[in-house]
Amino acid sequence: AQPARPPPPAPRAPPRAVRRSCPGEAMVLPPWWILEKVKPAGPEKDHGSWKGISFSPEQMAQFGIDDEGTVKDQAKYDAAIAAHRAARDGKPGGEAAPGAIDMKVTTKKPVGFYVRSAKSFFTGLETEEGGKKEPVTELSISGLGEAINTAVAAATAVDAEGLAKIVKVETSYPEMTTAGAQRGCPRIFIKLKKP
Repeated sequence: AQPARPPPPAPRAPPRAVRRSCPGEAMVLPPWWILEKVKPAGPEKDHGSWKGISFSPEQMAQFGIDDEGTVKDQAKYDAAIAAHRAARDGKPGGEAAPGAIDMKVTTKKPVGFYVRSAKSFFTGLETEEGGKKEPVTELSISGLGEAINTAVAAATAVDAEGLAKIVKVETSYPEMTTAGAQRGCPRIFIKLKKP
């Protein structure tokens, strides 16, 4: 009797395609307070095997964050960051321009969230104390990579309701560093102004 032949090797699965993402999608960026040069003012937190930073109650109220820096109120955070940048860059009055706000969108939150945030900037924001912040007159929305669709959706929703008009749209393809390599990443910038 002939010896049994070994079964043929199983066919190899084709290699999986790896999608090259823009920074902010697959690449982990430094936390926002490092990028924006905000120093956490709370006491050092002991996590057992390691110690971490924390934010003061004043900073939590100002930026709409928790004690570890996680953003809980995006609209309040965006407004505070815009004022912080203007003050940091030496602009008078603590604002980049009267009633101007910058909003960067990502794929981490749903489109509806950014649509509501964009609209609220032009209708006025209600504070935790029950007061109301004045509506802005100008809003800049920007997004990278897959977040471009989110930026466009937020801007067109505001324009469609007549809250503001799209006055400028810019596209670019800046070089970004991801995993040690540089590659281009599509970007959109949209400016809206109250009529």
